[in-house]
Amino acid sequence: VRAAAGNLKSRALPERFGFTEEGVIREAEWLYDHYVDHIVYGLLKKEYSGRETDVLHSTTI
Repeated sequence: VRAAAGNLKSRALPERFGFTEEGVIREAEWLYDHYVDHIVYGLLKKEYSGRETDVLHSTTI
């Protein structure tokens, strides 16, 4: 998952579902009139195992 560093709402979703912040891609996207950095999130298969029911039954997505 990638999200602009300043987009707190987009960054909140992977953080809420247990993704780990892996790093930053600097100046990854030209947005309006400037470049923005992207935060990259990852989730390993072993971290995901058994979580699919948690995500499917979440009522506050």
